[in-house]
Amino acid sequence: MEHDTTLRFMVSLACDTREFFRWQCPHCGLDFKLKVDADATQDVLASWMSRYLSTQGVKDQDDTESITAPTLTTCPYCGTASERQDFVHPQVAQFIRAFAFREVVEPLVTKMFRDFASGIKSSKHLTVKASFSEARAQRPLSGPEPDDQVVILCLACRQEFTVEESWRGTVACPGCQTVLVPQ
Repeated sequence: MEHDTTLRFMVSLACDTREFFRWQCPHCGLDFKLKVDADATQDVLASWMSRYLSTQGVKDQDDTESITAPTLTTCPYCGTASERQDFVHPQVAQFIRAFAFREVVEPLVTKMFRDFASGIKSSKHLTVKASFSEARAQRPLSGPEPDDQVVILCLACRQEFTVEESWRGTVACPGCQTVLVPQ
């Protein structure tokens, strides 16, 4: 009988009370929010988790075909268009790194040292002692997310998004790139 060794995690990230999730433009560095689309957000965050784990030497055995095609997103402020994962907010990226380290990397390192210590036999000429702490890093928390931006509805595509209340210029719809003049 073959056992499924795929690790699956439930990760909760905070959105504001209006169900908007924070993103940040990689070009201008300004924050905006998009209405939560659970499937699209899951694909973006799964991509980030996979990317981080690969930098830690952990192979992602998940079926990458289950992740949908990247969603093109436009920054409402500067108009930069790129894949949605390029807009992942630095705090979200840090949360994902901390979560992946605690839930995947730490247990692998602990197992490696436990197996190392048990696999070496002492003799009269060689004594091996290995000690390590199995204490885990603190579980990262996400939120709360403030309702700190103004909601804009694009009349062309009906997408809702938010921008900084102090923004006084035109904005581009993150979905259809229509240029809007907020009132």
